[in-house]
Amino acid sequence: MTGEKQEEELVFHKPSEMIYKIIVIGDPAVGKTSLLKTFCAEKFEYEYIPTVGVTS
Repeated sequence: MTGEKQEEELVFHKPSEMIYKIIVIGDPAVGKTSLLKTFCAEKFEYEYIPTVGVTS
């Protein structure tokens, strides 16, 4: 090195996208799917189409 300060190169990164995995449990037909659709897609469907679930 000759004593000169090297120029630093600025690197800008694109904002990263966050991915979340959510498990919602509860009794059938209480609005779990409607709640998630309203929150994520900002839309509400009035027709009830049951989702596949797990029974114990």
